[in-house]
Formats: sequence, structure tokens, C-alpha cells
Amino acid sequence: MDRLKEILERAVQNIPDIEALALVSVDGLPIRAVLPDGMDEDRVAAMGAALLSLCERVAKDLKGSDLSQVVVQTDNGYVVGIPVADTAILIALIKKGASLKFDFSKLKGAFA
Repeated sequence: MDRLKEILERAVQNIPDIEALALVSVDGLPIRAVLPDGMDEDRVAAMGAALLSLCERVAKDLKGSDLSQVVVQTDNGYVVGIPVADTAILIALIKKGASLKFDFSKLKGAFA
């Protein structure tokens, strides 16, 4: 098993509130992912990259700042997007009712 996949699998196993993780390129291509059965890796990558791209533009144009993370709250939980480097994005699917207080910086650092 490669190192990136192993990091993602450990995080999903060891952080109870994380349902899935995907590392995707800023172009919307999947790099590595740990997703539930039936979830399309290509679709997650494309939507995650589109979401982050738009939010980065909003952050720069409206706040004059770099984006640190995006949180989308749904009825079933959260989607969190985190720029990892200039070329990659970490997408996390978080369970409903979870606290968003955990720190993604350690996980983000594993990919930088």
C-alpha cells in the first residue's frame, strides 16, 4: 500500500467523526481516497476542487486573504475542504453532530 493511502486510511480509522477523506488535485483529479462504497472518487474530486476554487476566489477578492478551509454544513454532516499545497486539496466528509474542533493541521502536514 502506498504512503498517501495509508495516511488517509489511518485517519479515517482513528478519528471517529471522519467518514471519508480524499486527496485531490486543484484540477479536480483524484490522487488518493478512502470513501464509502458507492461514492464516486472522480465526482468527489471534481466537486471538491470546484468548491475550493470558488471559495479561494471569494477569500482573495472580498477579504484580501488566503483560504484556510471551507466548511459546508448539510443535514447529514459536513464537507470540509482544506488546501494542502499549491497543487492539492484535502476533502473530509464529517459525520452529523461531530465537533469541528479537531485540528486538520497534522493531517494536512502529512501531505505538504
